[in-house]
Amino acid sequence: MSTRLQASAADADTQRRTRRPTPAHRRWLGQLLAVLALWLALAGTAHADGAFNVDDALTDEDKAALQSSLRAGFWRFRRSIALGPIAGGVGLCTLSDTECDGGVSFGLGLYRFDIPVVPTLDMVRTLIERRALDRGKELARAGTPDRAPTQEEIERYAREELMTIKAEVMRELNARKPKLAEKPGWHMLLEGAYLFSSEAWQVRPTIGLGIGPISVGVTSVVHIADNTNLAVGPELGYHLTLGKQTRTIVIDLFARADFAVTGRDELADAISLGVRLGLDIL
Repeated sequence: MSTRLQASAADADTQRRTRRPTPAHRRWLGQLLAVLALWLALAGTAHADGAFNVDDALTDEDKAALQSSLRAGFWRFRRSIALGPIAGGVGLCTLSDTECDGGVSFGLGLYRFDIPVVPTLDMVRTLIERRALDRGKELARAGTPDRAPTQEEIERYAREELMTIKAEVMRELNARKPKLAEKPGWHMLLEGAYLFSSEAWQVRPTIGLGIGPISVGVTSVVHIADNTNLAVGPELGYHLTLGKQTRTIVIDLFARADFAVTGRDELADAISLGVRLGLDIL
């Protein structure tokens, strides 16, 4: 008899766990989402009835910390730009007869790095709203309780969820640290170079765009020796951003190819490896 009662209790428990949501359960889920959506839709506006909203989740201490983060955001924006002189060295080998040469370069460079800036208070509010809506959808998919909670329980639970979301967002905003290799945005360079063995001068403009951790660019060079010729080609770069100060020191490691456009009997196609050092004087 005891075994039969235990089996019956187990079956009843299984049925209770697997039964379909009742209309009351569906109303509770809809009510929870409606309360969250209402608070989020009216976030940032005055509530005569004292309803809780996203602004209630941002305390005075949070807003003061955000203002500090905004000042740090200016520092990050300033770090994302480096404008100043560049100097470096390059080694190259021709593709036809494998003759190698080396030289020094100097010029002016402008680098723009994709460093996120801390958003404004409105943007923080928007982040919290989006996260809260996603959390509400997750709760709706998670299942239903054994009973429909009261309105007070819904509001208390939603408050707790929103405060948790706020803490996550604020923590993410303040976690950004300077990186040794910031993600490249784009760069523009104008260089002059002198090649030792060929005793030739070069003038080279280069533009590049960041793709993931590297930059891909196009370069052209005016080669000045006995005759003046032109070459163009691609350039790949990897940029190191040294230091944690406002002014960024850039070490630019690059590989490129030059294909002669004019004077192909005088100017051979070549591949190059080199490094540049960029100083920020802005």
